[in-house]
Amino acid sequence: MSKDRRRARADQSRRARAVRVISLGAVVWTASMVAGVMGLGVVDAASPPSAPAVPGAPTAALGTWVAQATHVRLTWGDTLWQLANTYGVSVAALQAANHLGSSTTIYAGSMLVIPGRFLVTEATTLPALATALGVPAAALEALNVNRPVTVGATVWVPPVGAATAAAATVVSNQSLTDLAHLVQAEAGNQPFLGMVAVAAVVLNRVASPGFPKSIAAVIFASGQFESVQNGTYWQAPSAQAYQAAEAALGGEDPTHGALYFFNPALTQNSWIEGLPVVARIGQQVFSR
Repeated sequence: MSKDRRRARADQSRRARAVRVISLGAVVWTASMVAGVMGLGVVDAASPPSAPAVPGAPTAALGTWVAQATHVRLTWGDTLWQLANTYGVSVAALQAANHLGSSTTIYAGSMLVIPGRFLVTEATTLPALATALGVPAAALEALNVNRPVTVGATVWVPPVGAATAAAATVVSNQSLTDLAHLVQAEAGNQPFLGMVAVAAVVLNRVASPGFPKSIAAVIFASGQFESVQNGTYWQAPSAQAYQAAEAALGGEDPTHGALYFFNPALTQNSWIEGLPVVARIGQQVFSR
């Protein structure tokens, strides 16, 4: 190959390399310009994603509320598992919030605490978060055992303020037991619906003018229930008696508002027999 041809080929190769460098530089420059014009930046793959805001929800410096804590009245058939799924919390959080330990037993008519959910968007600790949210640190820690408080994590939060005051309306386990005793004594030999009906009569009295305003006060009012007077009230309630009491506490009322009941075969009281009858269930008559 002549010297002139070798020189021409070398010049051609240099021009090709220059074109490639200029083309690559143009691409880099163009991408940089686009980023600058559109306000884009380099994304660090290791950085946590920013937390989504919840429209209309109150916020704290360390994150955003997803749902405030609340209370719900339990109805017949409710389970911790079902409620945990409905409200987006864990069964363990429900147990801790309601001081249930490892038990999953809940009673219709009672109020159950539903923990709030708080989305953490800034690095923090549980004690610091408790201070920011105005809740007891011990209660917050009890709800979040073995749950890391990291950016992007959801923390269960106990109720505060007005939500805490709502706990005063909880139907106690003692009230359930009192009602189950009466059901067993007055209707233990009746169909289950009749057992529920007896419990409903007690609750209807609590809600009606002219009667005491608590389950115990209605049951133990002088001269109202024969089983209380003769002592059979104190026999142990069956599981079915508890279930009937729970059903009534959960809102079941097969009598539709009855305030009295009696067994026609055992009653010789013309006054109660003269009341308007609203239901007949098993061997018992229910009236107002």
